[in-house]
Amino acid sequence: MGVFIIIIAVISGIFMLVFATLYCRAHTREIVAAIASGERDDIIIARERRARRSRAFRTVRRIIFCSFLAVALGVAAHAAVFRFSGGRVYAGYAGLVVGSGSMSRMAEGYTLPQDVAEGFDTFDIIFIEHVDEDELRLYDIAAFYSSKGVLTIHRIVDSFYAGGTQFYVTRGDANAGEDAEAVSYSSMIGIYTGVKLPFAGAIVLFLQSWYGIVSVAAVVYMAVVYDRCLAKISHAMHVRALEIDE
Repeated sequence: MGVFIIIIAVISGIFMLVFATLYCRAHTREIVAAIASGERDDIIIARERRARRSRAFRTVRRIIFCSFLAVALGVAAHAAVFRFSGGRVYAGYAGLVVGSGSMSRMAEGYTLPQDVAEGFDTFDIIFIEHVDEDELRLYDIAAFYSSKGVLTIHRIVDSFYAGGTQFYVTRGDANAGEDAEAVSYSSMIGIYTGVKLPFAGAIVLFLQSWYGIVSVAAVVYMAVVYDRCLAKISHAMHVRALEIDE
């Protein structure tokens, strides 16, 4: 049943994109034809009178649109890179989405020194940085992979040596006790910097999903179609304005 629903959704999405594309192109052709025939000369004359203001408005609108698109594509690219790279840290830094509430509050009876980094909530985006092992400190919040390959973000609460290797005991602030297994430095990917974006991770998680990837692709596609249609209409109006001046 679930597969059937997905197939229907995909077909519906493709149909809507095709319909929207054909409609935009047909509507653009109608407008261009009306401009060429002189039906919209009054609009063109009025437009030329406020040309400077219109150009300024179009420039601002394009800057805002391009900025929004750049941010959306940047977030989507980061989400895709982190998803398919296995969580590696690039240029010393990375952003992670918090997937649980294990660091969102303090467990009953559990206290920490006042000068340590605070926790974070589910769906926050937190930023981590790579550090050398000798820079690790007690109560640092570390991002690491467990022996099962699960990415975890918990606080270092103790450490010990075993077999010539230093291991770190971790715990989620909201958890009742320490994690079942200690981790070595080789399992860590970074330390929490204290910088976070509250609840912004919900967007990243969506963009990491196939639904998000398809949605971003559809938005970019329609934005390009819309921009090309506007360019054709603007060109037709410019050509007609030159004819009127003659």
